[in-house]
Amino acid sequence: MLPTYCEYFGLTREPFNVTPDPSFFYVSASHKEALERLVYGIKARRGFVLLTGEVGTGKTTVIHCLLQELNDGHAHSAFIFNLIASPTDLLRSVCQEFALIHPAENQKEIHDYLTLLSRFLLESYRNGDNVALIIDEAQNLSAEVLESVRLLSNFETAQDKLLQILLVGQPELGARLNTPELRQLKQRVVLRHHLSPLSLAECKEYIAKRLEIVGGKSSLFTDLAIEAVHTYSTGIPRLINILCDNGLLAAYTLRKKSVEVAMIGEIAQNLQLSGVPWVWSGKLNPMLSNLARKSPIAVGEPVYTKPKETSPEQPKESKFHSMDADVERQAKANIKHFFAKVGPDSQSPKSDEPKSTDKPFHFPQRSNSVREPVVTKPKETSPRRPKKSKPDSVDQADVEREAKSNAKPPFAQAEPRSEPATGNGPKSTDKPFHYLPESDASTAAESGSGNVPSRFFDRMIYALTEAIGPMASLIVPDQVAAMGESIEAFPKQRLGQLVDETSREISAEALKSRFQRLMRAEIHAINGGQDKK
Repeated sequence: MLPTYCEYFGLTREPFNVTPDPSFFYVSASHKEALERLVYGIKARRGFVLLTGEVGTGKTTVIHCLLQELNDGHAHSAFIFNLIASPTDLLRSVCQEFALIHPAENQKEIHDYLTLLSRFLLESYRNGDNVALIIDEAQNLSAEVLESVRLLSNFETAQDKLLQILLVGQPELGARLNTPELRQLKQRVVLRHHLSPLSLAECKEYIAKRLEIVGGKSSLFTDLAIEAVHTYSTGIPRLINILCDNGLLAAYTLRKKSVEVAMIGEIAQNLQLSGVPWVWSGKLNPMLSNLARKSPIAVGEPVYTKPKETSPEQPKESKFHSMDADVERQAKANIKHFFAKVGPDSQSPKSDEPKSTDKPFHFPQRSNSVREPVVTKPKETSPRRPKKSKPDSVDQADVEREAKSNAKPPFAQAEPRSEPATGNGPKSTDKPFHYLPESDASTAAESGSGNVPSRFFDRMIYALTEAIGPMASLIVPDQVAAMGESIEAFPKQRLGQLVDETSREISAEALKSRFQRLMRAEIHAINGGQDKK
């Protein structure tokens, strides 16, 4: 049954439901990049892929869109979102999702599950099918279970991974992978992406698209109301949906034609949304460890109280306290900015609408002190040492000479050799730039070795990244391996073929031509100024 406000505003269904519906998927810059990376990582059989994001940023929605992309008849996927307590539960869940066992069957031994899974992966590989395992809320898995997930990646052939694994979780997942006990798992992650909150412009597009899908108009929300939604939600899609859904309900209750800024402010106050983003620091702050065990309040949630009047002097604030205070002050400044735009007549109802009896909305004034543990230094018994006085004057010429003498150029500054002009066309303005220092470049050019210096490939990856993005670091090694060569012993006579094969990955002709010119210049420099055909 549709909510009452849907009929009032002429909407076909709820536009701001919090369920992960792929039909409402909004392709922000961060979400688009995430989906492209995940599809590439799985279809190219990269093995381990990692997706992280704050609560409510749309990770589950991206996963559902990924499952649709993989539903092409040549892929098998398993989506596990339940809590896994042990390695046996993990293998049992994986076999159930791939329909290798019946849910009612008795529990088997780990060896039996591994045998079933191995046969299934090999058969799928022979048929040209890809197999993907997606594990949501992976930050809640124990180290033992995560190690079992890593062992599943050992199903492979000499060329390809048989099982592609996608770990999805909150930012704590990335912090856990940095621990020594999970360093082996971290080294196997070949692609990772972190979902970012929506900007103000993306928030406006997000709301407009959802309203358009259900037959509504973007004018249902005033510009100031959208700014308030973005400020209070901090760009988190789930919070945007909650605020907008309540806003439409409030407008319907007051018989308004659109959602106004005061409604959003009152809703955010009732939901206790301060507009201050919760930033994960990668680990629990030591000062909050005791508070987290004794208090039911979530770690990271600010608690406000009056300052103590008994202490004669205020203790110094810790860095943690100062960071949160700065973020909150910035959020309050943003809120006051658009509330200042609201004049006394902007909230008055039109003549054909009933006058609202609501009191004007006021942004709640909070105490400046935060009930957080603070760090105070013990009183010093010995007098402080006086600070070193700065020199009255500094010779600028001496400073510049010292900076020039210590500076080391990151790249060689060798000038390109002049080449005879061919034809009457315009000369290229691209100069060859070398990733090797001058000494290494000259040594590589003068040596009789027929192999390419390894730093040439760093330069190649750098140039390819300018053309196609971060996938370049994966494509270059793949092309080298496809030619049956290795980066450590790649023959110079095959550089031209490598450049031609790699440039096919670039769709834009202008970028492709630039990449080929730069690489030809690099090959020319490596060959000592003599082109080898």
